[in-house]
Amino acid sequence: MQQTINIQMTEKDQLNVGAKLETSGNYGAPQLMFDYRRSMAADSFLELDYRLGAVNKFGVGMFKRLTNRCNARLKGIFRYKYGSLTPILVASLDYQLDSNLIGRLEFKNEISDRENAFSSMCSSLIYQSNDYFVSLRFQLSPQNPFADLMMEKHFSSYDFRLKSSVNLSYMGLTLSYGVEKQVSKLSKVTTSIALSSQMGVFLNIE
Repeated sequence: MQQTINIQMTEKDQLNVGAKLETSGNYGAPQLMFDYRRSMAADSFLELDYRLGAVNKFGVGMFKRLTNRCNARLKGIFRYKYGSLTPILVASLDYQLDSNLIGRLEFKNEISDRENAFSSMCSSLIYQSNDYFVSLRFQLSPQNPFADLMMEKHFSSYDFRLKSSVNLSYMGLTLSYGVEKQVSKLSKVTTSIALSSQMGVFLNIE
């Protein structure tokens, strides 16, 4: 269960405050979330986020529009779990290939110690229009390579979206499908079901 509140502090400052609770059997894992964004200029902004709970994380990120077609994002994350501090670096580059098509390249490097270093390179193609959203991703990594496809159809006359996805990785095959309905000007409801060859069936309601 998750609840988030968005606060527009000033014309350039925005704050999101939220709480999340995950349960498994007789155990629960609560988490508090704080996200802050500061617009630096028309083509850049600064992000700060903090997670407090079973896993504590602090992140600092920067977004910059390099050209009319190219955007860059750089983020540093410090994660504290089980008495160990893990630095994580994430860098991504987006390029506008066409009016509705974006290519994305993302690099991630995570170092907890020499035996648990993790690096990955993920490439994506994203198509977006008024009625359709399609995302195709491939991740190259010794620890967790995967490929996934996400598709979304928007029925604008009914304020209704139909969603589906397919993911193939070391964990097996996962299929999901769901619907999203705009129930009022400020409210929407999303329901989805995921079928995993390793983990079983999941139901998600937002």
